[in-house]
Amino acid sequence: KKGIVDVAPKRAPEPSPGLVEADQKFITAIRPGTRLGAIQTGLAFEGLKWMVTAKNYGPDPDRACVGFEGRTRRPGYLDRKVGQEVRGIPYCWGCFGSFINFKRQVDRGVLAGNWCTRENPRRDVVGVDCSAFVSQCWGLSRHYTTADIPSITQRLSNPWDLKPGDALNKPGSHVMLFVKFTPDRKVEVLEAATGGCNGRVCRNVYP
Repeated sequence: KKGIVDVAPKRAPEPSPGLVEADQKFITAIRPGTRLGAIQTGLAFEGLKWMVTAKNYGPDPDRACVGFEGRTRRPGYLDRKVGQEVRGIPYCWGCFGSFINFKRQVDRGVLAGNWCTRENPRRDVVGVDCSAFVSQCWGLSRHYTTADIPSITQRLSNPWDLKPGDALNKPGSHVMLFVKFTPDRKVEVLEAATGGCNGRVCRNVYP
């Protein structure tokens, strides 16, 4: 998508992406790579269009995740979409994988997405949760959770120093990839979320 955010370096390469904690203490990450690459990866997760099959859709899920035994809760944006094209990689708690891996798995008919959360995530479902999404955008080799992310980052002293590819993080809860400040001083982000994205990777704007 052109015109979304100007992240190309004009003279020297930008510092690598960073993170902001919810308590308004600001952090910068230390991984190699580019800010443009982080945003492009995020947009690929958000913009992927794929066809929902009966296998991807699966049986009627447990809407309350009762007992968490064999638990699965279908992302809302997939409801009644068998045989239809949808946009965005689904939210899947505890799942981790690349954009290419998701496409291969979903084409094979693997179950897509799961909102249920517990300490033992399912391994027969494909998608990403919020921190897996940011880990992929940052080019990290493994899944860094929202609790892990502060260990690989440094604080920013000012929220207005946020740059494309940085992130806003609340350890133990949620993390979002920062895209840009809007003209009315709001924050545009890419995130994998259940509520704000109805169970997929999407773009949002927040105060």
